[in-house]
Amino acid sequence: MHTQPSPRGRCARTATLLQALLVLCASHALAYAAEPVNVLIIGDSTVHTYPLDNPLAGWGQVLPDYYTTQDIVFSNWAAPGRSSKTYITEGLWANGLNSTNPDYVLIQFGHNDNTGHNLPGETWPDPVPTPLPAEGLGSQDIDWFRNNMRTYITEARAVGAIPVLITPMERRLFDASDQVRPLNLPWAQAAIAVAQEEHVQLIDLNTFSVDLINGLGVEGSSYLHPYLESGVQDNVHTSHQGAETYAQFIASQLTFMSGDLNADGFVGIDDLNLVLANWNQDVSITAPSADPSGD
Repeated sequence: MHTQPSPRGRCARTATLLQALLVLCASHALAYAAEPVNVLIIGDSTVHTYPLDNPLAGWGQVLPDYYTTQDIVFSNWAAPGRSSKTYITEGLWANGLNSTNPDYVLIQFGHNDNTGHNLPGETWPDPVPTPLPAEGLGSQDIDWFRNNMRTYITEARAVGAIPVLITPMERRLFDASDQVRPLNLPWAQAAIAVAQEEHVQLIDLNTFSVDLINGLGVEGSSYLHPYLESGVQDNVHTSHQGAETYAQFIASQLTFMSGDLNADGFVGIDDLNLVLANWNQDVSITAPSADPSGD
């Protein structure tokens, strides 16, 4: 004879089922929470990761130091001597994009684009000639640069990543009035224009570097760039302290962007101003303006 289960038995089985569902949901939630945010960094030698005993350092190698969370994984694929063009044609961009499955891509080029040749390893001599050769600022070069920036944006978005453009820092080279010579400005302006057109986030490292170097002065800004074994100061690449200063600025700007990069542990603008104040220099860093898209 068929008997109906008792109410107590039905309740017990229901409770067991609910417990199983809760365990399943919790495991999925934990797995999701543990999913790291992948940040791909691409650029040139001013972004590159060097051995610790090298006097040179790129901001890309020290940027992770300003994040205390372990839920963000940085992959620095910046390569010395590469322009926005050769980074693509040599396959570095495709390899980085396919290998890291990024959620964000931080993009800085310009130093090796303004040679007028778009070839790896070709940069202006130091000191830079005055005036610049006309071909170095040719409209064709700028058009190439803009198109390359659009390529990075389009292909990053195609894999679900959020692109962030970063304008190139200036070299520590001065004019007769001891003011920074804005050699990278045309490429910075081109990056800003593309960011506005494509509605992507942008960090204006170029303007920051000019304001910082001019504010610190010829002598005060010396720490930003290393001395080589030959005794000559490299005024293109940054020292470890210089890389830390620029990485600190980039981290402070990322705090104003929505999304996963708004993590605890940033060294923010207030802290950076405190550092600058300790140098007794007339330099102040303010919060960035709104998203270049205007949204």
